[in-house]
Amino acid sequence: MTQDQDYALVIGIAHYPHLKSLLGPINDARRVAEWLKERGGLPSENVKVIESLGLEHERPVREEINAGFDEIFARAEAQALERPGRHVRRLYVYFAGHGCSRERNHLALIMADANRQNLNRAVNATEYRNALARRMFPEQMYLFDCCRKYDSRIIGHGPDWTSDDAEGDVQGLTQVVMYAAGFRQAAYERSMHWSLRRGLFTQALLEGLEGAAATKSRMITSAGLGSYIQRRLVVLTKSEKIRQCYTGDTQGERQHLILATDVEPWRREVNVTLPVGATRIVVSDEHGDTVGMQATAPGQTQVALDLTMGLYTIKVEPTGVSTPIDLLPGHDRNSSYDLDLGGNRG
Repeated sequence: MTQDQDYALVIGIAHYPHLKSLLGPINDARRVAEWLKERGGLPSENVKVIESLGLEHERPVREEINAGFDEIFARAEAQALERPGRHVRRLYVYFAGHGCSRERNHLALIMADANRQNLNRAVNATEYRNALARRMFPEQMYLFDCCRKYDSRIIGHGPDWTSDDAEGDVQGLTQVVMYAAGFRQAAYERSMHWSLRRGLFTQALLEGLEGAAATKSRMITSAGLGSYIQRRLVVLTKSEKIRQCYTGDTQGERQHLILATDVEPWRREVNVTLPVGATRIVVSDEHGDTVGMQATAPGQTQVALDLTMGLYTIKVEPTGVSTPIDLLPGHDRNSSYDLDLGGNRG
């Protein structure tokens, strides 16, 4: 379904002529833009992508970010005039590059023209969010794949938009914010597949959007996506022997936003080794609701369950043997998950 009421600003800064450059942000930004257009339903002209241009260019700078927002505002306003009564809906903002924080609710996005003497050439993402709360879009989603290491020197600059202090937030406003790392933490990139460098947060983000966070009803919500990213990052960072914890925040009228529908959920086969005397397996979700039952034959030692990604409790009756599992993709997305309940361990 085409979401012509939605808009996105996607920023990837890999090249920092005077700071340490990165390898993943441009490809990550392009992958996010591709999802927004192909699966998120945004028209191509509603997705503004800003990339760094190489080590010989100190770009993008904050003025280009402002120009990107101005372009989105102008297009949204023009469409609203063309279609009276049809209002804009959602704004996505994605950033991959360097960042830092001076407090928990602050984030500075470092632009390509920053250097050691001018580290404050940055976008104050918190001030932009506060200003955008008054601008047009009742649904706003912010995705920040950058470090949040502590640096009290860097504040960053807010937007130049003229704003009336008496002006209230957009009616029905909901802002969802997803940070790749907690306050004072680094965000990492690694070679995930075929030596392509990718941000671990964006890797988890796109897995979730492509189906790993989809429900049985083929829907992806911001709450479900955040839960998936949080759990997936634990696995990705553990395998790399690093620490990076997802953090998120939702403010406004709703608990979550519906990001996509009709998305085929990723599934994985769970091979359960049964204890003696098992007659039935009961599968419950993270809320304790029963989502599946399967009878077992006398003497049967194994059973295969086909489940979507998620948190489950697998219980064997009448023995009462049970265990929680967090079903996530394996090294091969289609690989099976082996669960041994044959030892009567509760």
